Amino acid sequence: MGLDASVDTADTAQLLTSELVSNTVRHTPPGTPLRLEVLRDEPCDLLLVTVEDADRSLPTLPSESRRSHPAESGWGLPLVTLLAADSGVLALPAGKRVWFTLKLA
Repeated sequence: MGLDASVDTADTAQLLTSELVSNTVRHTPPGTPLRLEVLRDEPCDLLLVTVEDADRSLPTLPSESRRSHPAESGWGLPLVTLLAADSGVLALPAGKRVWFTLKLA
């Protein structure tokens, strides 16, 4: 990755980025554009990953009852919440931005 990150951090970044992009592809109509941005904040030694799309519906975490019944899908955002240093969803005028940060050191 060229980020001087540990292998574990690089693997986590790859997994969480894949989850966000997969969610966007799965939950938006075909042909919906998406924007993926990966930035390094050197002063804070953070990696910031954002995925934006033109769909205004905001993702939600699975309910407590759903989490107690394992499923094959629906675990992208809970994984992001669990493994990222911080994460969130921001409503935009023409869609949304889902993001997470990881500590690099």
